[in-house]
Amino acid sequence: MLARSPDGFLESDFADEGLPDVPDVPGMISFPTQAYYAWLTRSFAAGQGAVVEVGTFLGRSTVHLAAGMAAAGRKDPLYCYDGFRWQPHYASTLDLGLADGESFQPHFEANVRPVHPHLVVTACDLLDLHWQRGPIELLVLDAPKQLPEISATLATFSPVLRPGSLVVMEDFLYFPAYTLAWVIGRLGDRVSLQHVVRESHTVGVRIEAPLEAERAQGVDFQPLRATPAEAEAGWDALLDPLPDDARTRLGPGRILHLYDLGEEDLARARLRERAIGDAEQLEWERLAGTHLQHRYPGLFAELGLRRALDPRRADDRARIWRQLRRTIRAPYLAARRGARRALDALGASR
Repeated sequence: MLARSPDGFLESDFADEGLPDVPDVPGMISFPTQAYYAWLTRSFAAGQGAVVEVGTFLGRSTVHLAAGMAAAGRKDPLYCYDGFRWQPHYASTLDLGLADGESFQPHFEANVRPVHPHLVVTACDLLDLHWQRGPIELLVLDAPKQLPEISATLATFSPVLRPGSLVVMEDFLYFPAYTLAWVIGRLGDRVSLQHVVRESHTVGVRIEAPLEAERAQGVDFQPLRATPAEAEAGWDALLDPLPDDARTRLGPGRILHLYDLGEEDLARARLRERAIGDAEQLEWERLAGTHLQHRYPGLFAELGLRRALDPRRADDRARIWRQLRRTIRAPYLAARRGARRALDALGASR
């Protein structure tokens, strides 16, 4: 199970810390997480090892880590890893004029270097991570969410994460990425809960004992190797030390896990048992229409959320065409009715 820190853990929205004066960099992390990152490198990290971030995107998280280091007068490097390859779906929220696969590393560096020029930036795939620069005091993880990437990350950094090191995960409480929480939970008393950031999915865990790379990649850490009974027991142990709000955020991960194990009826029963609040309901509604609705159709049906149309299915293609015709036809008919009324009015005026 995920142990509580022997000294207790800090649960906060870090509102008292405030946000540093940094460039407004596009990104997804919440205001509490931004304040938390600045606090970490300004007041928490003691300079006993490197500060490393895996998964920077354009640098919204990085610039707050950088601001904290600058405020603390630290001139040591901030190590940053990302693939830095533009993907078409990024353009739906941000248009940098980049082609598919083009590097956005120059944009990242332009956002962060003015705040902390001591960056060491590595462009690489998560499965090709490497590290040979000694102990790490603070490891911030955004990118690894699936088992291969999580395993590769642990295998790379486990040898240099010493007792007292802090590993921060932006998506620990994001239930569609439940594999991350499951794997960390299986580390047992080798890690302990240190920080829980309110109004976010961010959690920090302290390394209590050396991690073994082979242990971090073992069969026991693979969620789909669990029996339903093992999954239920594992989730009880994982959720138990979390505060109420964090437990609520991560709790649906148990349901997705059971569904992935082929236990749809049990997963739907667990969903019916939940007291779903407004925030969780909004999250399920937001996920409706994404790939998750195709992966877990029974759960969205249980919630009464309509399955998204899939253009790969013949019956859905017919419905899409009908909707498209209505979408095109409606303004045409409205314009024709408007023109007819204008002509009638003109005729009447004569």
